[in-house]
Formats: sequence, structure tokens, C-alpha cells
Amino acid sequence: KNIKLFREKPIIAWSIIAAQKSGCFDRIVVSTDDDDRMPPKVDPLKPEQIQLLRQWVSSGAKYAKHWAYVVPKKPALPKAKHQEFIKTPVDTFISAKLEEKGWKPSQPEKKEKWIRRVSLGLTGLPPTLNEFEEFMQDDSRQAREKVVDRLLASPRYGEHWARQWLDLARYADSNGFQADQLRDSWAFRDWVINSINHDMPFDQFTIEQLAGDLLPDAQPDQVLATAFLRNHPISVEGGTIATEYLNQYASDRVETVGTVFLGLTLNCCRCHDHKFDALPQRDYYSLLSYFNSSTEEHRGDSGTAPAYRPFIEIDSPLETGGQVVGVMVMDEAETPKPTFVLKRGQYDQPDDTQPVSRRPPDILGAPLEGEPVDRLGLARWLVSNRNPLLARVTVNRMWQNIFGRGLVESVDDFGVQGTYPSHPELLDYLAVEYQKTWRTKQLIRLIVTSRTYRQASARRSDLSKADPENRLLGHFPRRRLTAEQIRDAALFTSGLLVEKLGGAPVRPYKPAGLWGE
Repeated sequence: KNIKLFREKPIIAWSIIAAQKSGCFDRIVVSTDDDDRMPPKVDPLKPEQIQLLRQWVSSGAKYAKHWAYVVPKKPALPKAKHQEFIKTPVDTFISAKLEEKGWKPSQPEKKEKWIRRVSLGLTGLPPTLNEFEEFMQDDSRQAREKVVDRLLASPRYGEHWARQWLDLARYADSNGFQADQLRDSWAFRDWVINSINHDMPFDQFTIEQLAGDLLPDAQPDQVLATAFLRNHPISVEGGTIATEYLNQYASDRVETVGTVFLGLTLNCCRCHDHKFDALPQRDYYSLLSYFNSSTEEHRGDSGTAPAYRPFIEIDSPLETGGQVVGVMVMDEAETPKPTFVLKRGQYDQPDDTQPVSRRPPDILGAPLEGEPVDRLGLARWLVSNRNPLLARVTVNRMWQNIFGRGLVESVDDFGVQGTYPSHPELLDYLAVEYQKTWRTKQLIRLIVTSRTYRQASARRSDLSKADPENRLLGHFPRRRLTAEQIRDAALFTSGLLVEKLGGAPVRPYKPAGLWGE
């Protein structure tokens, strides 16, 4: 119970540390002076919380490592009373948590609603009339599993789930600054769709995007994958300073890797030590040193076109033999560029100490032995069992995409200011299972064939007050369609949806003669 309190209110930990070191517990925790009392600028602690803190300090003030920084271990399946609800291990954890509150899961959803739910959830499109009627007439016990397998095999599955990954990868078809010039990035987008449709293991998916160019005998598609690190905005404004913008681009990569693969707010320690997580500023620049030794150039003068180098002469993985485009990718200079901590994050104010060494954040452990000290070594560390975050962060995003809310609600922040998991044992169970094969379709199938996913979405009066946000999933959460789903569903049902997979982006329709044409 002590640990649970500190997980829910991490700032209390700072109060205790301050009180313990100063020996002034009453002045710091119980004081009526707003300038002295901890936690600062919030309501005072309740008497029972203060008493709990006193007991904790008197017992030795042992403080456990933050849950997210501990390598996950597969938990035992809890005992659940409602065995009729159990179909997959997911149901065991959900049912057991509901039973702790004296609640029951909801009844199954009607078949006609379930097939629409799963079709939109896995492909972004509603079922066809033929698919709907075939399912409604199938009374076999495997009817739902057959629908799920069909949807996972659909090319639309890769398009739908790729869109969500591309949002994380900050994908765009233009530069994002000033005139917002167009760029040729769509071959990378097609690589993502193709990789997801072919169920590329997520560890390989990660390694190729971070270091495909450094793999032995790297193939063009593997080099193309590193466009993930070049999706940052690019300025071509006249008079810009190359050193400043190259540093900005490298910083963008650090912060993206921190958010996408670690669920950490690394940008907080670009200018100073992190205020809450044990991430000193030096850790930030140790990570940045992996990403700033490319031969990348920056030109921003009005008389010269920008040099988007390095790049790769490649076609889309979905259109072999089709249009060839030049796509910005990563490479590694022969001699790594020395990286220094920048005072207040200013590109032109390096400190006067030794350059930082390439390594992961100390709080997450040491790099792998025998691996190269470059992006490939970092990528292999990321996907190793030594890293406690990658699998948890990734399965949590999948859960969010399926249920609308992550088991950890703060999907991009697993640090001490993030939210505690609603079902921590389930999160670790899924993370450990995922690490066995890194097969995403297998994990998604486990979740959407569960009875938890099959529940009716109608709100229940017995839960509406006790669990208004439906954190314990006593019923399936109602979800709004996304803008893309609304548009695509309208085109799909009217027969106007173009189902061609991949290729160059389609520009907005322009009537003849408009804009000088």
C-alpha cells in the first residue's frame, strides 16, 4: 500500500526525501506555510497520508525503483470466478480486477455490432454486405476467429495500422517550415505498410528504422527504413545557420526515439536535468551522440537549393519496378562527431568538459556487450530483454488503439509523472508474451478474440458512478470514428474508395485552369 501511494502521487517522494535529509519532517510536510510545505502549491496531505508517511520513514524509508524501470516478468494468471467469461488470458486479468470490486463483466455484444467494431478496429473500414451476411449466418464456435483472421490478412489492415505508426514517426510529404516545400517520403510510408502487412517482427521493424543502413550487407529497403529518422521538419529559410539546424534535427531524433520506443519525456532534459525522472542532461546528449554523425548537410540560403543528403535512387516496396524517387535516409560518417553537453540546450554553447560517451540512459542499464557503439548497437539494446520499456510502451499503444485508452493512460510518459497502469499484471503479461516473437498480429489476435473485446458497449448503471471512465473495462468503451474512418467509410459504402495500395501521394483536386494551369 505504501508503494501504491507513491506511484499514484510521485511528488510525495520528493517531500519524503527532503524531510528525511533535513530532519524537519513536521516543518516540510505538516507546515501551514505554503512556502515551506511539500508537496508545493497543492492541497495539504490528508492526516491518514501523513501518518502513513511517518510509518514509512520510521521503518527505514525504503523506496522501490519506479515500476516502469524494472524489467517485466510474466505474472501468474489470477484466479477468476466467472469462468464462463474466460477465453484468453486477457479475460482472466480483466475479470479478476472486476471481481475485486464485486462487479461482473458485461454480456456479449450483438453479432451485427461486433463485426462492425472489429472491422473498423482492424482495417478502418466497415464490413461489406457479403462479409456481414456470411458472418451472421455462421453459427460455428470459430465464427469470430475466422473474421479476425480474414481482417488481419487484408491489405487494409496494413494501411490502417501504418497510419497510426506514421503519426508517431511524424511522417509528412512536405518540409513543415516556411514555404513548406514538398518532399519525396512516400516510399518510406509504403515500407511501413508493407512491413505491417507482412507482420515483420517488431524488433526487426525497430532496428531497421533506427539503423538499417548499418546492418551487414544492408539491402535498399533496409536503408530506406531509416527515413524514420529524417522525417523531422527541415528549414530552407535564407540565412539559417547550419550548426544550429543540424543540432535541431539530431535533437528531434532523440526526442522521437524517447517518445516512441521508451515512453519518456527526454526533451525535458535537453536544457537541464529532468525535474522528475532520474535523467540527467548528460544522458540526453549521450543519446544525441548516436544521431549526429551522419554526413547530412543543411543549406538555407536563397540562392542554393537545399541539399537533402544523404538520400537513396529507390522505388516503393509496394510498386517494384515503378516510379523511382530519392528519399532522405541516414548514414554514418567514418569518424564519429564529438558531442558535448550544451548549456541550456544552446547549439553554440558547449560545455568545456570531455565529450559525452555513447550509451543508453543510466537508469535503464548498460549497453549490450559486444555490440557496436553506434545506432545499430543502440537499436539492439532497445529491443533486448534488458530494456524494461520498449515492450510495455508498444503493447500499451496497441491496447489504446483497440480500446481507446491505454492500460497506462499517459501512453507517451511512463516516467514518475505518468499514470499508474489500471492492470499492471496484464501489461507485463502482454509485454513478456510480445517479446517471445515480436509478432504484432499474434498479439492483436489475442486481444480482439477475447471476451473482454466482445462485451456490449452499453453503459451500466451499477458502474457509471463507481467507474465513470470505465478504467476496469466493465463494458466495451464507446468510441467515435476518426476523421479518416468517417471519410473512408463514406467513400467505401458508395463504391468510390480507391483501393490501390501505396504509390505517390494524391494532391487535392484542382479544376482545369485554376492556379495558372
